[in-house]
Amino acid sequence: MASEVNVLKKKKYSKKSKRNWRKQTDIKDVEEFLEEVRRDERTGGPAADKADGSLFFVDTIKLKTPDEDKSVTKRSRKRKLLKQDELLLPDTRIKPVGSKKPKVNKKKTKKGKDFDSESSDEEIPADKNRNQVKSKEKKEQKESRGYFDLWSTEDKLQGDEHYLKITRKTKIKAPKTVKRKVTELPAVEVAAPGASYNPTFEEHQELLQKAHEVEVKKNKRIEKLNRQLQWLSKEEASDLPTWEEEMGQGLFDEIKNDDDKAHDDDDDNDDDGVITIKSAQRKTRQQRRKEKEEMKQQLEQEAEKKLKLKENEVFRIKSLKKEIEAKEKEIKQKLQKKEELKEGELKKPKRLGRHGFEEAAVEIQLSDEITGNLRSIKPEGNLFADRFKSLQKRNLIEPRKPVLPHRKYAKKEYVKKSYDKPCVKEIAAEGK
Repeated sequence: MASEVNVLKKKKYSKKSKRNWRKQTDIKDVEEFLEEVRRDERTGGPAADKADGSLFFVDTIKLKTPDEDKSVTKRSRKRKLLKQDELLLPDTRIKPVGSKKPKVNKKKTKKGKDFDSESSDEEIPADKNRNQVKSKEKKEQKESRGYFDLWSTEDKLQGDEHYLKITRKTKIKAPKTVKRKVTELPAVEVAAPGASYNPTFEEHQELLQKAHEVEVKKNKRIEKLNRQLQWLSKEEASDLPTWEEEMGQGLFDEIKNDDDKAHDDDDDNDDDGVITIKSAQRKTRQQRRKEKEEMKQQLEQEAEKKLKLKENEVFRIKSLKKEIEAKEKEIKQKLQKKEELKEGELKKPKRLGRHGFEEAAVEIQLSDEITGNLRSIKPEGNLFADRFKSLQKRNLIEPRKPVLPHRKYAKKEYVKKSYDKPCVKEIAAEGK
């Protein structure tokens, strides 16, 4: 039995090199399949696609004349081809690659005999010249080709499905977030009317009020930080506890309390002389049985209450409808609020990075600086900074702050040995 098992096992070969891959791989099944495909192409396609008339025929017996019998006897001397062999023969209907049209025998055409050309089913007229026939064929081929631009972006479905699947450039599906709105703010905001070179008094005062409110908010923020980071006075610092007192707070009191408790326990034990242990009060069987009965009664009462509530819910249909309507209204209101918040967020800058967005300073000219004409106007602000702030406000780039030059490590200083020694010039001066 062991020898039989060894025979059935396949030999293992190392496939490290290309030579072993070519030598040891078995591709017989692939070659057989390809041979079948080629044989089908030679015989006019697979048998499944052929019509029944080309595969089968009805043999009818006819009474033949003595002249026909003579011809049969002559033909019967030759071996008659079987149907299975006829199917294997090349089909004349298939146009061979690079084949030329055969010459037409004029004598046969005159006698009325048919001529089946290998290139086409139609008969070639004998009167026409061969060059004219070729030119016609070329025109037909050009029309059937259907020229198209190989590099065009339009998607044209021409050819085999497998060929198109590999070669055709399919359009990449864009994600849903491509057309999502990032902001509804305009790219260029129109300046306030008070910022004009010749504004009215009311418009100029409104813009001044806005600038004043911004400055007041800044001052309040600075004052709040100063209050939070305010240094203590000498008197307040002297009243504060020392580090030892603060870290040792509550430690010595706990030790004293533990000692007092221990003394009290010792005194109690000395007085009695014997440590008393309280006996655990155990329940009797009667008490346990009563407790079980009470629990059962409670559970039964709760179940009855639930049943009654369910039965009474039938009569609460109107109130239930009202509750459902109220819930639906609440859900609609919440959805409306969410949509409003989303719309509001589109008009505000988002937190995209480490720093939050800070509005640019209000560009304004004081009442003394207003000239009333464009020639002597004083320029305010910076166009580059304005564009940069606009990109931040529209959530296209994250807010940033300039990074000042700084050292990663502290600068080290070394003293040379020749620092305290006199230089050459001093020595020369002393020598003189």
